[in-house]
Amino acid sequence: MWDLKPEAPIEYRGEFKPIETNVPGILVGEHLPLSARQMDKFAVVRSVTHPDSGHESASHYLLTGYRPTNDIPAQEMPSYGSIA
Repeated sequence: MWDLKPEAPIEYRGEFKPIETNVPGILVGEHLPLSARQMDKFAVVRSVTHPDSGHESASHYLLTGYRPTNDIPAQEMPSYGSIA
């Protein structure tokens, strides 16, 4: 829905059709017409990187901007994705 590949070979395109947004060059899936009309209010992030190889601590770092400072095992705390 967000990263359509309309120019890719047919086996990679997916079933949804792209629609234009109010930002030239950015397309979204056909089921997101309200988002398409407000795309100029979005911040499009096309690539993310971080220096941490641990999934839980890397998620914390990316979502907060701070490295985790505690030694609590990941299974004792819910991940950010399960809360948001």
